[in-house]
Amino acid sequence: MSVPILVAGDDVSARVLQLNKPRSKELYFITAFAADIDAPKAVEFAKRYKAAFSEEADVHAALAYDAMKLLHEATIRSKDSLTLPGIREELVKLKDFPGLSGPLSFTAERQLLRPAFVVRLDEAGVKTVKRYPAE
Repeated sequence: MSVPILVAGDDVSARVLQLNKPRSKELYFITAFAADIDAPKAVEFAKRYKAAFSEEADVHAALAYDAMKLLHEATIRSKDSLTLPGIREELVKLKDFPGLSGPLSFTAERQLLRPAFVVRLDEAGVKTVKRYPAE
């Protein structure tokens, strides 16, 4: 197909999209992690992941990493009240936590806010087109 396609839905990695052999010459998708961004933590994570697992880090690896870092921080902060409600309370208090691809914050409704990336996949490879900050 000659028109670009925008993929929406669950977060998907470029590797999965490439394996499914898209019929379009260019495909755009939105993701929570892109390894080619100018973020030192993301670049370092991608390097360490590749060295450890001999494959590129994808969005699922990055989300799991950030989730564990958030849980660790909330656990440390709730040391006097190390209970599920105590950890939940501490998670909601986290603002501008240093995630791999930018600051992470929780809303009062316990919704995680994080940056989003529009990524282009074409015959030349994968390239981040635009970064949207968490709002």
